[in-house]
Amino acid sequence: SDQLLCFWPWRLFLHKEILTGRFPTWNPFIAAGVPFAACVQAAVFFPTELLLSWLPPVAWSLLSAFLKRFAAGLFASLHARRLGATRAGAALSGVSFALCGFMVSWLGHPHANAACLLPLLFWSLGRAFEQGRPRSWVPVALAVGGILLGGHPPTALHVLAAGAAYAVFLAWRRPRRLAGAGLAALAGACLAAPVLLPYFEYL
Repeated sequence: SDQLLCFWPWRLFLHKEILTGRFPTWNPFIAAGVPFAACVQAAVFFPTELLLSWLPPVAWSLLSAFLKRFAAGLFASLHARRLGATRAGAALSGVSFALCGFMVSWLGHPHANAACLLPLLFWSLGRAFEQGRPRSWVPVALAVGGILLGGHPPTALHVLAAGAAYAVFLAWRRPRRLAGAGLAALAGACLAAPVLLPYFEYL
């Protein structure tokens, strides 16, 4: 019911505004008007929303669902391979995560936006702690930014808490690189500032 009564009308509104060449900062169709870009659950700046909103809404929704599943499965597989799994084991890991109950139940909601990037966060953290080069932290920052742009703060908090716990675990052997993880997380929050700052003001 939430999908039909809340998220689908938002998607139709965003589609219409983008096609008319306006960026939707304000939604005049609720009460006497409410902020739209500052409404975090609208997830206006999440890549599948911002980049696909020009498509017909049904096609946009289907492609968005596929891309979120694909990203979840791909990076779960890459993370499993980095941990030493066989190709078959990594493929099974990717399919299992992409088709898990949470991803299926919440696929049309912003919960899945944040959750689908959990494997990317784990994979990028493991890679960055292993390599230690400054540019190896860039994927970590992008993952954190994407999670915060996803549109569901509770799920983002859960995912980032899991990432923080994993970073502390990885820092057991390389404690000095924990600072790099912190800076990458801060950079990710800065990437999400176009959503976070208006959201906190609205809140």
